[in-house]
Amino acid sequence: RFFSNRPRVRHTMSGEGLFVPCRTAEVREALEASDLKPGETFLDLGSGDGRAVFVAAAMGAAGIGVEADPALHRRALDAMAAARESGVNLGTNFIAEDFLDCSFSESDIIFYYAGGNTRRQPEIYSRLESEMKPGARLIVYRTDRIPALALDPVPSSRPPRFHIFLKPAR
Repeated sequence: RFFSNRPRVRHTMSGEGLFVPCRTAEVREALEASDLKPGETFLDLGSGDGRAVFVAAAMGAAGIGVEADPALHRRALDAMAAARESGVNLGTNFIAEDFLDCSFSESDIIFYYAGGNTRRQPEIYSRLESEMKPGARLIVYRTDRIPALALDPVPSSRPPRFHIFLKPAR
């Protein structure tokens, strides 16, 4: 209720990626399938207007969104402010930076929309594989292609809506 009800439209932002508002019901399904537990840390790479972060926070996670586009970051902050004004404080945090400049090592669940900047995906996947902590889960959202990762696929994935991977214990 803190987001616009405008029709779903694709927007290119800063020439680097693609913003497509996620379907909150699919995000909830992905988080349930990834076995999100209250208190876990959820990190959304390229969080856009913050929808996925808010869903994770409503399910009990500490939700963190990282977004490089200033206009989208502002939309997430505005949604967070509107929620607080309505008496809803979900414990979300939004960071304005390129998500390749942040650490992936502390998050329990990482959410990545794979339909955005495909040019950078090899670097993104390499960093995720090396930096994710053991037991962390990666949700790759909205892709027909199963990325070749050195992570364990989780059977509860629902392609093409989402694929879930687990960083195995060492």
